[in-house]
Amino acid sequence: MFQRHINLAQHLSEFTSKPSFLGRLDIEHTIVESESYDPCFEYIEEMIHKQEPFLGVLCLLVLFSVTNLGLPKRQFDYLRREILHSYGFEHMVTMTNLDRAGLFRKQVSGLYCRCLLKSVSAQVLSGCISSG
Repeated sequence: MFQRHINLAQHLSEFTSKPSFLGRLDIEHTIVESESYDPCFEYIEEMIHKQEPFLGVLCLLVLFSVTNLGLPKRQFDYLRREILHSYGFEHMVTMTNLDRAGLFRKQVSGLYCRCLLKSVSAQVLSGCISSG
């Protein structure tokens, strides 16, 4: 039993010390912290061009879209087109469903967006107050 834990720890250590894992972890942190928009966009674009696993690209794309309240129309259209060209048009349904679910979408206009943010902030604040 003890040997099994050692083997598992060694395997995890090998996996988590790879540059690809560390780069992915770093870009996820950058996306969540909303530190820099352009490097995140370029990283996802590069993943698409390298045809990295589709699920991994979608995970980062959704995280990027959600944390930025959508993507500007031009970049949204560009990434959607690049995904369909790189991974095939059979993924059009997936992209449409992600858009409908609000997980990969275009940014909305400024006034609506500010109202939405105020509403969400008020809901979060009232939830914190009532549970605290």
